[in-house]
Amino acid sequence: FIPYYYICHYLSSFPYSCTTMMIDKAVTCIILFSTLLIHLLISPLREVMFQSSLFNIHSQSKERYTSDDYSFFNHTNPYKDTWCPAAQCFNSPMCSPCNRRFLFIIATGRSGSTTLLKMFNELPGVRLSGENFNEIFYASQLTNNLMKTSKYFYDDEIAEKGRFMHDAIEEGAFMHNAMPLGSLACVAQKLLHTINPPNLTKQYLPLDEEDEANRILGVKAIRIHKGDWSPEEAADFLKEHFPCARYIINIRSDVDAQVDSMLTAFKKSGVDEQEFRSRKESVLNESNQFLLKLSKALGEDKAKFIDLNQWSNNVSVLNDVLGWLGFLACAFDEVAHENHDGYGRDRSTQIHLGKNCRYPF
Repeated sequence: FIPYYYICHYLSSFPYSCTTMMIDKAVTCIILFSTLLIHLLISPLREVMFQSSLFNIHSQSKERYTSDDYSFFNHTNPYKDTWCPAAQCFNSPMCSPCNRRFLFIIATGRSGSTTLLKMFNELPGVRLSGENFNEIFYASQLTNNLMKTSKYFYDDEIAEKGRFMHDAIEEGAFMHNAMPLGSLACVAQKLLHTINPPNLTKQYLPLDEEDEANRILGVKAIRIHKGDWSPEEAADFLKEHFPCARYIINIRSDVDAQVDSMLTAFKKSGVDEQEFRSRKESVLNESNQFLLKLSKALGEDKAKFIDLNQWSNNVSVLNDVLGWLGFLACAFDEVAHENHDGYGRDRSTQIHLGKNCRYPF
């Protein structure tokens, strides 16, 4: 109020010699005082509106968080007609988990997984990386550390219904704001993107962000069954943190041949072959059961279960996988053979998918 008063007082001190100038001075004061009045009336309303907007975002009301009317929190799936039609997307200002597509090759060791990696990495718009010492399981520990702490969550019923699975704690040692359901997915996805970046040449150049965002990322994982979790727990983590993902799950049903391959690649001097074989056969049978259950828990829309013994000499099995993934005009003409005789690279097989091979992005 004080600045407006002094401005008008200052204006009134000028000597004006004509009526027009006096009118101008009066009008100026009226405008200034009108502006002041509007400011005094609008400021409290603006503050109320601002606080209301904050409440909409940070309110601790569970009913508000579970409302479908709040546009920032939605279930929009940008790939509902293509890559992940059954994905459950919990979008928020913190994270939109379905914006990135993934492709995982999950298998056991010496089951043809490196051959699958080489062949499916040739698909347009796909970038897969190799083994990573079970990083997916360790990513689950990073996020599940909070998920298994009751202080951070609503009960199961609320979590199933609402956007927000993290309850807010307003004070004390565990104080934090409410965290949206699905927001931790971007943590896991960023980790996977970090260990599977573009090649170094592209990193030195301005990154084509649109191309990178549209690229299907993935890894080969041969140790998921070794994590401290059940197949169902692994599936729950993958579906929640990588909702727009597909999974090629591969085993080698001829376990005897798989152990023979392990002996060729891994056997050390002084190792009892019979004891090694007995132990590995037991482990592989358990691992195959884990992967079969994992495939079922993920569901047929997300996971394709294949067997090396069926596709190693029959490329049509892998072409069926291409069709299941949704690629158009794509077909392998032969099966590669990576890691032959231990760790030998297949330098002779050229992967051809067809000149019109594409995905309907």
